[in-house]
Amino acid sequence: AAGPPREPSRASDRTCIVVGAGAAGLSCALRLQQHGVRVTLLEAADRVGGRCLTTSVGDLGVFELGAQWFHGQKGNPAFALAESLGLTPQTPKRRATTPRHLRSDGRPVNADVVRSASRLLFETVSELEAGRGGAHA
Repeated sequence: AAGPPREPSRASDRTCIVVGAGAAGLSCALRLQQHGVRVTLLEAADRVGGRCLTTSVGDLGVFELGAQWFHGQKGNPAFALAESLGLTPQTPKRRATTPRHLRSDGRPVNADVVRSASRLLFETVSELEAGRGGAHA
């Protein structure tokens, strides 16, 4: 025989496991917590952030090794967050004809430096793909 009907559970009685501490997992965990759900966040790596990774490279400075491009401004929560932190250029909302490369502090990166770093990256990838080991690696 079935027991008495259960009362609907309160959010504080609920628990949830979120797998992955990248942008989506962290957002999900925060939203659940804001609604009173107890959350356990699991991450396989030894850090949070998923594909977002900022690192120092010798005397060259700080580089973004992970997710570093904003594809679109409208409806993009990553762009909205960067904008709220003052990390986007204060220009009219129009399509840029030239890509902008910004440091984590919002200052622009010299275009010649970006071109040199990009050339080195693509040359090394080509060499590795061709099985030459990558002279620059």
